[in-house]
Amino acid sequence: YRGDLVYSYRMGKLSLGLSGNYYFGHDIHSFDQNAGFFPYNTHEELARNYKNPSLTAGVMATWDKLSLGANYSMGVTLKGESIRSSLHTTEPATSYEYELPHQAGMGLSFLPFKEHKFNLDAHYEAWSQIDDLYQDAMRLGIGWAYEPKAETRETYLSKLPLRGGLSWRRLPFKVENSTVDEYGLSIGASFPLKRDINRLDVGFQVLS
Repeated sequence: YRGDLVYSYRMGKLSLGLSGNYYFGHDIHSFDQNAGFFPYNTHEELARNYKNPSLTAGVMATWDKLSLGANYSMGVTLKGESIRSSLHTTEPATSYEYELPHQAGMGLSFLPFKEHKFNLDAHYEAWSQIDDLYQDAMRLGIGWAYEPKAETRETYLSKLPLRGGLSWRRLPFKVENSTVDEYGLSIGASFPLKRDINRLDVGFQVLS
């Protein structure tokens, strides 16, 4: 899990941001065997927990039909304890560390046509700096959104905001020494309710 405390400062068309991040989590592996006879029954568990703070910085510039943004998150070593236990004993806790890589991202949104918005975004994670078994991960995405002004449309369907997107992601690990790529397709729509400020957002995503 990650909790963020964000502060931003606006200077005309430019916005600067700084975020304090706090990571915390756990990883529990357990094994149970019930053979129907007590001497052969067993339970083993390896429980790890970790936490630590980090920082993220970002910048964004906006114009009438274009906006650009970029962010950078520092890598961090999460620290905690590892405890191994069984049906009969619990070993003393030992120190445990889990590393997260440096991360960077950028995005672009522009309005080429009235009521139509296009988005491009990229994200990079430097996993190869943590372990030679990993490779750097990255994600590229493109999206489109149709956002009509409801008061200028007569039929209900023509008032619906629509969205769609495509994405490609390279994962940090390999399978049988081959890279693993993930492809995504997403679509969505917003259904206006009786009051102007209320709406129902529905979305679907397919990954392969």
